[in-house]
Parts: sequence; C-alpha cells; structure tokens
Amino acid sequence: MLKIFNLKKRNFLFFFIAILLFSQSKINKVYSEIKNIQNTIDIEYLENTNDNFYILGEGDFLSIKVLEFIDNLSKIQVLIDMQGNIVLPEIGRVYVSGLTINELENLLNKKFQKIIIEPDIKISIITPKPIKVTVSGEVKNPGMYTFFYGDPLPNNEETSFGTLGFTPTVFNAIQKAGGISPYSDLTNIEVIRQNSLSNGGGQIKTNLNLLEVLTTGDKSQNIKLNNNDNIYVAKGNEKITFKIKEALKSNINSPFINVYISGDIRSPGPLNLKRDTDLNTAILISGGQSFFKGNVTLSRFTSDGGYSNKKFRFNRNNKRGSKKNPYLKEGDIIYVGKHSLKVVNEIVNDLTRPFVGIYSTYKIFD
Repeated sequence: MLKIFNLKKRNFLFFFIAILLFSQSKINKVYSEIKNIQNTIDIEYLENTNDNFYILGEGDFLSIKVLEFIDNLSKIQVLIDMQGNIVLPEIGRVYVSGLTINELENLLNKKFQKIIIEPDIKISIITPKPIKVTVSGEVKNPGMYTFFYGDPLPNNEETSFGTLGFTPTVFNAIQKAGGISPYSDLTNIEVIRQNSLSNGGGQIKTNLNLLEVLTTGDKSQNIKLNNNDNIYVAKGNEKITFKIKEALKSNINSPFINVYISGDIRSPGPLNLKRDTDLNTAILISGGQSFFKGNVTLSRFTSDGGYSNKKFRFNRNNKRGSKKNPYLKEGDIIYVGKHSLKVVNEIVNDLTRPFVGIYSTYKIFD
C-alpha cells in the first residue's frame, strides 16, 4: 500500500515538473518574441510613405496595369479579400496580404512572365483599407480603434491618398482613446509597427515626444499611423506638470464628455456635455431642480477597473469644481433621488387614490 502511495506521489511530482517546464517554455517563447522587436529606430524611417513601406492587407482596393493594349489586362481593379487574396485574369488567385506595393509588383511580374514577354506591372491604391490601431497605457479609454477612409479631414490636411480622407496620426489615435490623463508621460510614447519583408520583416519600434508637438509645434514627432500599429502611453512618476496642464488644454482631449443621468428628473438619459461641466449644471440641463430634491449619487469608474459612489446634497449655490459640486468625467453616471417629503406625498397619494375613485363614482350617480 505504501509503495502504491509513493508511486502516486512520484507520478504527481513528474506531472507537476512537466507542467512547470511547459509553462517555462511558453514564457521563454513570449520573452523571445518580445526580444525580437528591434531597437528604437529613427522617426524618419516610420514616416516613409513610398511603395516599399505601405503593407497591403484586407480591404485595400487596387488598380493593376499589366498591358495597355490588351483589354482585360490594361486596367484591373481588385479588392483584397478577407483571406488576403486577389483574383487576376490568366493567373488566378494570388495571396498578397503582408506585401508592399513593390513586393507585389515583383511577384506579379514573375507570374505573368509565364504568359507575357517582359511584363511591367504597375500598381496603385484606389482606396486604402481601414487603419486599425491599439492604444494602451495612460489614456482615458484604452482599446482598439479604427479609422476609415472617408473620415472627416481635419484642418484641410492633404494626404497621399487624396482629399476624401486622411491618414491618421498618433495624435488622432490618442484623441480617439479619450485623451490623456494627469499622469500621462507625453515625452515617452512608444509605437510598435510591423516591418515590411523587404526591410527585414519582424517588428520595429520608436519612441515619440508628443509634448514637443503641443508646446513647440514640432510635427515630426506626430507620425502617421499604419494598420495594426500599437501605441503605448507611459505613466509618469509624478502627477501632472505645468507643461502637461497646457497639453490638457489642447485638442488632444475631446472638448466633450458623455454621461448618463436618471432618477427624479424630467429628461433622463445620456448627455453630451462640455468637458468642464459640473454636477449641478448636468442636473439643471436634465430638467431643472425643484425645492424638494433628494440625495444625488455620482458613480464613477476608476482606473483599476472598479467604480466609486459618492452622495451629494443638491444646492445650486455650491461652487463649480468644489467637493460638493465636482466637474464631471467621461462615463459618469448620475442618479437624482427623491426627497423624503416627496416620497411621503407619493405614498399618501397611493393610499387615497382608491377613495378618490369611489367618491368620484358616487358623484356620477348622485
């Protein structure tokens, strides 16, 4: 019996060690993948917009010219499908996702050489794919964001794809993520990008100083984004400095916030308010205030994923931005309760309503 017990213990020990070794191999794999990201590179490299840097993918709408004097090959228009393929006359399906324009031209030249003497493929982008980026770190709403071709053009900027849309920048991505917080380190913003095969493949990264963009107007730090870019805003060691306060006043943070209000008000529901709106103003906008007001509960999500509840007594004389009348933040939920006298009045009404009904019926037949 003791031998069986020891055998079970030994088998369990071997199993446990195997699990540890497997877990360690997974950790090593992840660590090696992180190490494969190349060292910080010059910003100028990421700003390249020529045909050897733009990486093709699902949603890119292409114009391909093979031979001008053959109708079905003079101007081919194709959309890269969900699997990363295009279908061309004479050669059929071709997987193109992950290639640059130059790389695809070289690939198609080789394929068309089998049926055409000295082909000279020319490719251009008619409509670029949506640009999806991930924003994380010290921003209001971290997550994945998508920019579509045809989005409003900010400040009449010109782009490499014309004037119907714009090529988003790091600044635009942080705006979409709700803007910065008082602890955002704008001098240390990391961008990780997929490198083209022609330029070595793998991932490359650079660090930006967006504070220079906001304080000196140095736009070289505000690089244009590519699809699947990852943007990380570091957290500073200390709370906001004077320069960051100036940055918060800029349009990197949206001038509006969205809150929700309910309870004893005339117009419950979502509100789109100016960023410096206080609690009292939101209540007044949603239906004013009566003499008998109950407690106001303000629910707010915290940076660690939780939320806090604070109760306030409504008083229109409370100073804006004070502890009794705080400025609102994105995602705040406001509940306006009923005053105790109002609750008592409603109870009395509920109790007396049947008698009022009986009395009214009696008067009809009287």
